[in-house]
Amino acid sequence: MPQGSQRLTTSPWLRLVTAAVLVLCGAAHFPLHPADLSTTGLALSAGTSGVCLLLALGMLLRNALPAMAAGALFTGLLAAAHLIIPKTANTTLATALHGGGILATLAAAAAALVCLLALAITLTLARSRRPLDTPTRPTARSGRAS
Repeated sequence: MPQGSQRLTTSPWLRLVTAAVLVLCGAAHFPLHPADLSTTGLALSAGTSGVCLLLALGMLLRNALPAMAAGALFTGLLAAAHLIIPKTANTTLATALHGGGILATLAAAAAALVCLLALAITLTLARSRRPLDTPTRPTARSGRAS
């Protein structure tokens, strides 16, 4: 395989650990009490859970780098939303976010940290596997003798 077309692959254990944490995040955000939520709140809660589970499925692919980046971004924003929006707010988003209690907040924060760590490990290992002295293209010499 040519040097330029090598794909960045991650180790299987790293993908499985990241997928497991994302499944935990999806389960923590699953709406257990749908009667307490409005239709929009139910859609937000189920959508958040579904995105976490889809990202976990994306981790099972051989090239999971895009799923790791998307997982770090999504769960990081989710954890920030948990911390910024107070539980006492009377909005649909607050009701949907805090339906899982503190477990949902901790699961989102843990998923963000694990995705970011997996992304950093993958990029570090890829950088260390690359040869230090990459061959450069030979330059064309002019026909004149100097």
